[in-house]
Amino acid sequence: MQTAKTQRWPPHELLATLVREEIASREASNERARLKAAGFPAPKTLESFDIKVSSLPRPTFEFLASLEWLERKDNLCLAGPAGVGKSHLAQALGRVAITAGRKVRFFAADQLVEALYRGLADNTVGKLIERLLRHDFIVIDDLGYTALDRVAADHLFRFIAAAYEQRSIAITTNVEFECWTQFLPDAASSTAILDRFLHHCHVITLDGESYASGSMGTSGSSACARSQFSASSSRCSAVYSRTSGSAARRRRDLVGAQLFGVRAPGPAPLRLHRYGCIGLPVTNVIVHS
Repeated sequence: MQTAKTQRWPPHELLATLVREEIASREASNERARLKAAGFPAPKTLESFDIKVSSLPRPTFEFLASLEWLERKDNLCLAGPAGVGKSHLAQALGRVAITAGRKVRFFAADQLVEALYRGLADNTVGKLIERLLRHDFIVIDDLGYTALDRVAADHLFRFIAAAYEQRSIAITTNVEFECWTQFLPDAASSTAILDRFLHHCHVITLDGESYASGSMGTSGSSACARSQFSASSSRCSAVYSRTSGSAARRRRDLVGAQLFGVRAPGPAPLRLHRYGCIGLPVTNVIVHS
């Protein structure tokens, strides 16, 4: 106001300046509120993600930062051994989405399961899922560290199915797809969850030195875990198109056979393809490697 008075701004210029400042103040306040509501455990950013020690290609990093996938309501799977930056990247992308005006919710996988169980206890699971779907981007971190029973797996599927083609979900995991039966009850529940999640999904496999152990991450058991994960991931990075009717049933059977070793019944299976680049049809899983 003092500047306007000293420089003798005309009324319309003063009013325009006041309106712009009010809008900027409200946007900043809303962004702070969205950031607090997201529930991030740490202040991770894309700027602090060290791509030089990661296996993440620069084009893939820039693609993720563009949020193009979020505009299309695509899912993300950030996969790889412990300590390679999966959680960091997921949180950083969530912060970028918040800055872009989107609502984000972050959950450790155990926290989401506990929330679903609480909803089951008081018969509010439906309302909980409705609240979650008010967010544009939901992150489920470290899926696979804790085994899920049948009830938890069913409710996880219910949530992922409700978000299907409506919201973007990111899952970070250190468990290969073919081994999801290690923490889910059986191949049927694993296939059902992956069938919905992997449609319109970008699979990002991370590798490199462990952020937690530094140079020690390239030796001993850590290196062994990374090599085993990479080998298994390459075997199950199958890309398939969504179909309908009997073809859809055949595809689900094939997904089960591909990921979990279940014999696919019926006539000749659908063709599977492997991709490793950006820009393929959104109706497919897109594997970034």
